[in-house]
Amino acid sequence: MTTCPTCHRDIGRVATRGPLRVTVDPCEAYWRGLKLDGVTPAQARILYALAERGRASRMALEIAAVGEHSTSNALGVQICILRRRLPREVTIVAVTGWGYRLVLALDDAG
Repeated sequence: MTTCPTCHRDIGRVATRGPLRVTVDPCEAYWRGLKLDGVTPAQARILYALAERGRASRMALEIAAVGEHSTSNALGVQICILRRRLPREVTIVAVTGWGYRLVLALDDAG
């Protein structure tokens, strides 16, 4: 287990990409230190996989977030909802025929 630098509680796996930080245990997402409200555990696992690698195949995201016995539309629905909950600087882009890519549009102001 690792410890959160702000609250010093034990946290599980952490993926960081720029100012985006996603934890899996507990399933939470933070942008510039502020918790993103409304992100479900399945959406946090999607975001974790994308933040960890920068991109992920559709199959990997389905297994990580929804489970191996999910329908093909379940991942698309979760991504659609997640996109609405993310700040405008964070975009999830579909890679045709493969999966998804995480794009952070960071300005120079920080």
